[in-house]
Amino acid sequence: MNNQQPNKLVALAIVAGVILVITAIVLSIFSLNRSTITINTSPIQVDVSINGKKHLAKDSGSSYGVSGDEVELIISREGFLDHKLTHTISKEEEKNTIYVTLKPETFEASQLLKSEKEADHREALVNASYSKLLDEVIGENPILSKLPHYGRYVTISQGLSQKDPSDPKSFAIYIDILSGFDQQGREEASKWFTDNSHDMGDYEIIYRQEQYQTRAD
Repeated sequence: MNNQQPNKLVALAIVAGVILVITAIVLSIFSLNRSTITINTSPIQVDVSINGKKHLAKDSGSSYGVSGDEVELIISREGFLDHKLTHTISKEEEKNTIYVTLKPETFEASQLLKSEKEADHREALVNASYSKLLDEVIGENPILSKLPHYGRYVTISQGLSQKDPSDPKSFAIYIDILSGFDQQGREEASKWFTDNSHDMGDYEIIYRQEQYQTRAD
């Protein structure tokens, strides 16, 4: 009887170990077979069905975890024709990004697509204009390419001009000085301007107090 009890324990331990190993192998195989697909759509919000599993009201650019070598997709939205496709999973992640434009069936759907395209166009124009303006401002004011600067007693950064806030090319240099270190902060800021060949008198300077501990040298 005494010998049988340890034998049972050993057998149970072996069985448990085998189960753990099999589980680990299955999970490993499953994880290796998992992939991610990204679906970009127009209109921006759609319903997505992946191998029969529905994902409602998903935004364009959403990503989904999938398994297997192929997935069956149905992209739909009220007022539009359903778009069905089969996507073969690629080992190259960029090839698992899918682009779908639904065809409108109603006037409202057509107007929705039109309004979204106009909004995208306006956003692109704004971004292009801002990028061009930013390049011009930095070209005219090289100091901006060196900001923000984090010193021991000061943080020097660009901010909105208080003298001329309506001018998109106007800006101020904000010098945040650690509370209790006003003299050290002003000296450090002055030295930074001198070391970088800039004259503080050429800029709109705004001093502020910053409630933090001193930084390490």
